[in-house]
Amino acid sequence: MRFMTDGFIMILGYSHSAAGAFLAVSAFMIKALRGWYPVGADPDTERAYIRVYRRVATLAKLSLFWTIVAGVPRAVYHADYERLAPGGELQTAVAVAVHVVFFMMVAGGIFFWVRLSARVKLLKFRDTAP
Repeated sequence: MRFMTDGFIMILGYSHSAAGAFLAVSAFMIKALRGWYPVGADPDTERAYIRVYRRVATLAKLSLFWTIVAGVPRAVYHADYERLAPGGELQTAVAVAVHVVFFMMVAGGIFFWVRLSARVKLLKFRDTAP
């Protein structure tokens, strides 16, 4: 049974990294979408833009959720499963630095996400207005 538990904890740790990568890509996509905002576009283009935005936003939400959920056991069992003796205490500093950089990317993505969502709401309102 210990073998299954070890495997599950390790899989969660790796999925935390994969979800983090998806979250970073989503943040960059949201930034790019913000630059591609269809000012003065026809209604079909605006609807297509809204569909793309919704898909990217859904991926970002799911990725953020899984990054947090899978990050908890990874943090709890970090010393048992991810620390290597040759790395010494430097591993902790590197892990902190990586998470600070990642947090800044996510915060930037959320910043652009909030600004873009306001524009998308305006498009949806304009599309449904008489």
